[in-house]
Amino acid sequence: MGRSVKHERCLPECTLEILIVLSAGHWGGDNTSLFAYMYFSIAQALNFALFGIPMFGVDTCGFNGNSDEELCNRWMQLSAFFPFYR
Repeated sequence: MGRSVKHERCLPECTLEILIVLSAGHWGGDNTSLFAYMYFSIAQALNFALFGIPMFGVDTCGFNGNSDEELCNRWMQLSAFFPFYR
């Protein structure tokens, strides 16, 4: 009986901790304007979701280098499915 009462009192505090952890996000870092980095961002997003960090995003169209129109269009289409769009 004492255990369940202690657990009930801990439940709101534990819930608050879980919400704080889930609100953390991660940025994919400075990526290069290449299709390979766009493909890699998919694996990054899925891995961080498995790690418990679903708020993930990358630099859309790349950060280093010059992006052409086709790459930028494809990257914007992909980034629409990331919760963090940058």
